[in-house]
Amino acid sequence: MRNIFHFSILTSHFSILTFTLSWEAIMRTSGQTIIRKIILLFGVLILVIIVNAVSSAFHESRNESRNVSESLNNKLDIAAAVQNYETEKLRIISVSVKEQSGKFSDFLDYDNVVPITMMLKNITYLYPDDIDFIFLFDEDRELITSNIAGTESEEPDRYKTLIADTRERAGIEELSSDIFQGTLAQFKPVSDRKHILCFKSLLHILHDTGDIYCYVAVIKLINNNKKLIRKMAEMTGAEVIYYDTGGQPVLSTFPDLNMPYPPEITMSYQENSFFIRQKDILNYAGQPVGKLMVALDQKPFSDHRKQILLNRLLPFFTSVGISLLLFFLLKVRVFNKISQLIEVQRLVAEGKGDLSVRLNIPPEKTNTGHLDEVERMGMDFNLMMDKLEQTHRQLSLALTEVRAANNHIMGSLEYAKRIQNSMLPNPDEVRRLIPRSFVIWMPRDIVSGDIFFIEAVSEGFAAAVIDCTGHGVPGAFLTMIASSALRRIIRDEQCSDPALVLKRLNSIMKAALHQDTAYAVSDDGLDAALCMVNTEEKILTFSGAKLPLFYSEKGKMNLIKGDKQSIGYKQSKRSDIRFDFSNHTIRIREGMSFYIASDGFGDQLGPDKESYLGLKRLGSRRFAALLGEIGNLSFEAQRDRLIEMFELHKGNTQRQDDVTVIGMGF
Repeated sequence: MRNIFHFSILTSHFSILTFTLSWEAIMRTSGQTIIRKIILLFGVLILVIIVNAVSSAFHESRNESRNVSESLNNKLDIAAAVQNYETEKLRIISVSVKEQSGKFSDFLDYDNVVPITMMLKNITYLYPDDIDFIFLFDEDRELITSNIAGTESEEPDRYKTLIADTRERAGIEELSSDIFQGTLAQFKPVSDRKHILCFKSLLHILHDTGDIYCYVAVIKLINNNKKLIRKMAEMTGAEVIYYDTGGQPVLSTFPDLNMPYPPEITMSYQENSFFIRQKDILNYAGQPVGKLMVALDQKPFSDHRKQILLNRLLPFFTSVGISLLLFFLLKVRVFNKISQLIEVQRLVAEGKGDLSVRLNIPPEKTNTGHLDEVERMGMDFNLMMDKLEQTHRQLSLALTEVRAANNHIMGSLEYAKRIQNSMLPNPDEVRRLIPRSFVIWMPRDIVSGDIFFIEAVSEGFAAAVIDCTGHGVPGAFLTMIASSALRRIIRDEQCSDPALVLKRLNSIMKAALHQDTAYAVSDDGLDAALCMVNTEEKILTFSGAKLPLFYSEKGKMNLIKGDKQSIGYKQSKRSDIRFDFSNHTIRIREGMSFYIASDGFGDQLGPDKESYLGLKRLGSRRFAALLGEIGNLSFEAQRDRLIEMFELHKGNTQRQDDVTVIGMGF
């Protein structure tokens, strides 16, 4: 902090020096030339003020237009979100309707339509704000009944348009006005509209055999849906209009529903102008069935622009007046004396790093304190040079100390890296134990909080990935404790049960870090994935502490999650010393591949949505999908491909964590 503070002082002093020296080029001529240049400079200053005022007003206006555009986009997005919410509600309600499939089937088997009609009416009664109509059709698309009495006895073809396409779906669709005849004529929203928009869900009711038994169409009208339009208006703070494909409004916050579709980016209503923004409403097939529009009154924005213009005029005239006054003050009080400083300033500028140059101030004036502004500036200049020279010496000394300290730290870290690398399995031994395999070990820093373990045992070998708390030096310390403890359990204690190994490792870690005491300070630990492979009996046994196992069989990638318990940490639900970890046994068949990894690969974020995997973290399931995509490659090629995909996804962002992956095939 002290060095940064000194550096900021040095920077400010050099900024002052640069400003004062910039006058030299102006003053290095006769007095008349100086006056002409001063007049020219102030003319330029006034011109700059004018240009700045115009530019500022222009930018403010442009910003206002941008704000209007962003506000319209945001409000349109909010209105669309409300619309999507209504669609999702209908989808959820449809799921609850589909759960009654058994009852529908039972009643239809005995042609018992009356109870079905009552069921449909009860559903409508339960959701009065979300459902207007429910129609039930048989497998031949003939209307059986609905929640509106009398529809089943009318012309049957009238309602077939509701299920012209029998695919299951939920969304916004356009209804034929033909259905609003006869019994449903009383429900027609607007008598002169040929196009009617609605939220619609179509369900399949299935036999026990899986064949379609009947269809259910659930409908909520958009036309004249005042509750929907009020909700949109309240949430957007704007006017909202629905238009059908014919350009006619079907729902609006405006009282007049006979407003034609506006061809421009603005519209007028009762002598008021509005900014508008609209988007197509698409049905399940991606075809437009209408438009959703939001409108903002232009008057507040116009008033704001006028206020901006007025706010720019007063500072403009004030700035011009101050500039003229300042010109005369500088001419009389400053510029006639400042030439005395120019020569010394030139010496400093041409001194090429000589910071010992000082201005000559008469001692008698210094002692009496009778100094004018220029002489005071000279004294301040000398004081600045004294501090600048002292700061330069301090910075040079501090820089030397920082470099020495940094070299010492980097040397220690490199040594720690060598120690950690020495604890890793021998690559030749790994290739001997697992000929078809790869290992990815990429520390985020010089040393890693991840470590992998591959060790021969009597029946085959053990393979493990350990992900310790944090990364860098703290994580590396934990990996050394964990690796030594794991080697002790497997090699010295001859424990070959993965679940018992993890339980024993949990106990050792807590004891090593004194986490099993009342005075425990450390709350650190690790997650782990451990595989014991019996190569003679072709059996792999897996146990995990938070970390999963991925394995492929016959082209399908499978995932076995680890137990939701960590190792180490203070006694808590997160890590219970009495917890018994679970074993998962898999018989190894030819062509199978197995993978264990830390969470560093899955937790890495990309720089933006255009990155290889997008902003979201990868997670276990997407990581499994990636492994499935590359499963037909050799293990060396799989390793290269995983590293390539990781770097593509990471882009220029910082690494979040250490990355460790072990892959092995049989």
